[in-house]
Amino acid sequence: MDEPAETKIAARSRGGTRLALLPTSLLFVLVNAPRAYWRGGDRLSDALFNTLIALRWKRNSRSFATVLGYMPNFAAPRSFSEKMQWRKLFDRNRLFPLLNDKLAVRDYVRARAPDVMFPEIYWSGGNPEAIPFGDLRPPFVIKPNNRSRKIILVREKSDLDRKMILREARKWMRSRPFGWRYGEWAYSRVPSRILIEEFLSTEGALAPPADFKIFVLHGTVEFIYFSQGRYSGGGRLRGLYTRDWQHIPVDKWRKSGLVRLQGGVPRPARLAGLIAAAEAIAADLDHLRVDLYLVGDKIYFSETTVYAYSERIDPSRPRFHCSRRDRCGKVQRAPKSSSTIRGGAGSVLAFLGNQVERPE
Repeated sequence: MDEPAETKIAARSRGGTRLALLPTSLLFVLVNAPRAYWRGGDRLSDALFNTLIALRWKRNSRSFATVLGYMPNFAAPRSFSEKMQWRKLFDRNRLFPLLNDKLAVRDYVRARAPDVMFPEIYWSGGNPEAIPFGDLRPPFVIKPNNRSRKIILVREKSDLDRKMILREARKWMRSRPFGWRYGEWAYSRVPSRILIEEFLSTEGALAPPADFKIFVLHGTVEFIYFSQGRYSGGGRLRGLYTRDWQHIPVDKWRKSGLVRLQGGVPRPARLAGLIAAAEAIAADLDHLRVDLYLVGDKIYFSETTVYAYSERIDPSRPRFHCSRRDRCGKVQRAPKSSSTIRGGAGSVLAFLGNQVERPE
């Protein structure tokens, strides 16, 4: 589903005459960029660079500031989320499209973590009309290979709505590349395909298993986002933890509002195996999020991404609350030193150092 068109605001002169329709993101950047970049003693070149990039990627900049409460420092990124912005907008590593392709990345993962299992693929292709509905037996999962948050669960035969599936699959095939509004370049280089695979479920129930989104920085797992109950229709359990399974008090934003990440999630029985698999898969990269499932005592691969939550979660800002209604109050300047980074995930400061890997 494409993102909605941006609201526009009419700008008026002192006499009340309509001058133009300004997109809200452009207005937001024009109001906040001077305070963020030009009044804090930044070098002129950095202030100019940050302003131009914020205007070029105005929707991205507004989203970042709305969620985290400060304008991103593109010229000298320091926080985890700022470095994710740098990666999105400027890093053109030729490996990134492969890592964002749910289908093609499987061979890459097999070569590095041979003990990790994969959901069986029942069918894949680029033409929705070619989906072999007559040969498919529920339960199974339908999803695109190059988009996020798009998934159709077919648990039983009664869930097999061909018209709905074809309608959604056609949208996936003809829509603009995922993340194009926010500079997520790698998705635009992944050929669109439909993927139908095995429905992994917890024992005795047609509910997806626990999902471990593992953040690997310079070959070492630093924190893990746990999620369970996402598509079960019941309660959902989510939390952010260190590699030693210590709770990190961080919340995140979604379009629907603030999401409180709980503590109290039991330590996984195969935590060491999950960590070893993720580190093997991401061994050659400065940062990669590796998503794995734990089904019984078996570890299954889900996906990898080089754009981990973009700006929706920042482990360097413990229990950060921000109201979308009031735009986080007064938008602050970006952190200027590592002293502003505190809490259980201080190790994320090692992320990328001051460099981001470039294509050879």
